[in-house]
Amino acid sequence: MVTFLCLRCHWKVIPNIDFPVQMAVSVAKKKLKHAVDRNTVKRRVREAYRVQKHPLYQIASDKSLNIALMFIYLPIKWKIPKSFANPLKK
Repeated sequence: MVTFLCLRCHWKVIPNIDFPVQMAVSVAKKKLKHAVDRNTVKRRVREAYRVQKHPLYQIASDKSLNIALMFIYLPIKWKIPKSFANPLKK
């Protein structure tokens, strides 16, 4: 499991699948209420994966691995320190 910013990636090496790497994306309805927002996140994650998947496919093929990936969206709640709230006020 790897977590980076707002995505967590779980992976598992599994036997006998058609492709060297399979990918799924999950965005919880509890985290993003509107379907448009959930679909936008999923679309962006899929596009980022599509652009960057070739090195992963190459490694999986070279080592004869079959990998299943699951990306889970984790919204980040940024906390702004009070000192940054109004920098002009002293």
